[in-house]
Amino acid sequence: MDRVPFAFYDHLRSITYFYELWTTKELSGYYGEISHFAFKHRAEYSVDVADGIEKHGYLSYDCGDQEVREPEEIEAFPKKFVHTVTINLKDAKDENVSRAIVRRFPYSYYDFVHHSSSINEAWVDLAYSLKRLETVTITEELDDDALRLFRKLVTGQKLTWLAMHVEACNDSTMDIFKTLLCQDQFQELDIVNEITEWDDVDICEILEFWSENNEKLRGKALVLQDKRKTSTLPGNQFDIENALTPCSKEECHFIKTEYNGNLFTFEKPSCFYKFEEVDEGNERRFYISFECAHEETHDEGGGSNDRATWQQLVHPSFFGLKGLSLMRKTMCLQVLFG
Repeated sequence: MDRVPFAFYDHLRSITYFYELWTTKELSGYYGEISHFAFKHRAEYSVDVADGIEKHGYLSYDCGDQEVREPEEIEAFPKKFVHTVTINLKDAKDENVSRAIVRRFPYSYYDFVHHSSSINEAWVDLAYSLKRLETVTITEELDDDALRLFRKLVTGQKLTWLAMHVEACNDSTMDIFKTLLCQDQFQELDIVNEITEWDDVDICEILEFWSENNEKLRGKALVLQDKRKTSTLPGNQFDIENALTPCSKEECHFIKTEYNGNLFTFEKPSCFYKFEEVDEGNERRFYISFECAHEETHDEGGGSNDRATWQQLVHPSFFGLKGLSLMRKTMCLQVLFG
């Protein structure tokens, strides 16, 4: 394999997921060397944009807890190892900073996090133009003008991943969810809870929509995350535990073969469970997997050496943890529509 051109290995490295580098860095030859270097140097750039000014920008390495905050060091860092740029938009004021940041990191994927109820039309134009737009996150309930602008991205089929905080959810965003889940390019909807109750989002309505449109939703993922340390996911809205059965080894192989690119990775994953419906001869199913490592276990060990050791995240599998009682305590769960 060492006779393959070096540029091929370099391109392959650029499209390899970080958890895959954990394995490929052990290979011999050029690709192993490139993967090992990328594993040690791969990083993400995060920055705030407020009042039209770039603030608090820093690089964080995927492997360990090292950060780079000096502007000169950030500028000198090899841009091809910056896989993701996350831009936190603190307001909707006119600015050209976001476009300039994108130009500085031409090899990256771009995540945008909106921290206000308004959206700037110039940002919509920028997002619409990007070929590497990844996740858009909405943390506040959008006003009417912002919803109108955001729908341009939705109807233009530009979104692949959308993360919505619970407090941002309402009837209008539910309509957006349903539209996106039926679009071919869309892959994953994340609903995140950090500070409030789950009453503002009706998970059952999404599942009912799947039941009526299962063919259009096939391969799409719904991820529920609860980041409150004192609570868990909305069990009262998600009361299907008795209807779930563990997937067989053959079914798990099918899921990983058919939907590998859409599978969530966990620190301590469950096995795959399936939910099936049969209606007038039509079979519908979705698969559930979830995190079995609980928040209190994350701080065990405590020292800086422990934080510097990268925790490998892995896919659910037939050999994942079994026991639906664990689902009641989970803070992260994926529904994969099959």
